[in-house]
Amino acid sequence: MALPRLAAVLAVPTLALGLLLGSATPGVAADPEDDPRFTLAVIPDTQDEVVRADDGRFAQRTRWLADRAAADDLRFVLHTGDVANWGWAAPEQLSRAKAAMQVLGAAGVPWQLALGNHDSRRHGWDGQGGYGRLPYVQNPECTQRFAAACTDAALLRRTDETDEAFARGFAGRFEADSIANAYRRFDAGGLRWMVLSLEPWPRAEVVAWANRVVAQHPRRNVVIATHSYLADDGSIATSAEYGDTSPQQLWQQLVSQHANIKLVFSGHTGAAAYRTDTGVHGNRVASFLGAFHSPDANPVRLVTVDPEAGAVFSRFRVPSTGGHLSQYDAYVNGLDFVRP
Repeated sequence: MALPRLAAVLAVPTLALGLLLGSATPGVAADPEDDPRFTLAVIPDTQDEVVRADDGRFAQRTRWLADRAAADDLRFVLHTGDVANWGWAAPEQLSRAKAAMQVLGAAGVPWQLALGNHDSRRHGWDGQGGYGRLPYVQNPECTQRFAAACTDAALLRRTDETDEAFARGFAGRFEADSIANAYRRFDAGGLRWMVLSLEPWPRAEVVAWANRVVAQHPRRNVVIATHSYLADDGSIATSAEYGDTSPQQLWQQLVSQHANIKLVFSGHTGAAAYRTDTGVHGNRVASFLGAFHSPDANPVRLVTVDPEAGAVFSRFRVPSTGGHLSQYDAYVNGLDFVRP
């Protein structure tokens, strides 16, 4: 199958965007009775923010979102994975991440995680000098504990500890005991929505399940969150790394096949990028990358959705500094949202 076409994206000055999308203006609340615009937030990789007990960036970010929820008409928060670093072997990391996300729940803001490779047992004690980025398979104890299941591919699918830490209500899951592939529904802007989170480099049976779920919800606009999709340069990645389905295959087999898939969010690599592609039904799909892996900042993506204009405006704010990473501002139109 041919590679997806990289469509042109309209560039609009930030000031003009602020006037066009009123909810993008900090502190200005959209009137839900008159204004269908609303906000989604996307949290990028937080794995480095939960290692130390004195690192409060994760919780600061979610508190910042909770405090702005009414003003921004914030309707949903996604996390694109690598929530913790090696949380299965260091439970305190999962505890810190859980406490941070619970800030949103306490404020009445719905949220959902897409699990990353670091949210599995693939990362842990490296057998050489400590815990960290090296895979657990390098530790001789891995084969002692897991026998033949001590492989990158097998450990990638073992998310037991993360599943237990974040077990919560979903509209549906691929596996009853795992949150790695799940969906939730919400309504906003006069439209119906579904957030579908998928494991990194998903198994073929997961892709088949996702196709069924999307097809069963034709009147819902679908937002997909998966850890690895766009590469550093904004292209759709071609490697499945140590999983099964590459992002390019995911585009071909799932994303491009449904007219109601509108947005895809990912992390894992690089800093930030975005692109639009055209699916088989002639519909435009906007995909956004956000990762950063910052040692000292805590960026968060805010996405203003304008149902009437068929457009979204994305920008990164940094709660720890009060900054705005304006070089990553993006405005995409022509999304043709599905009506109820």
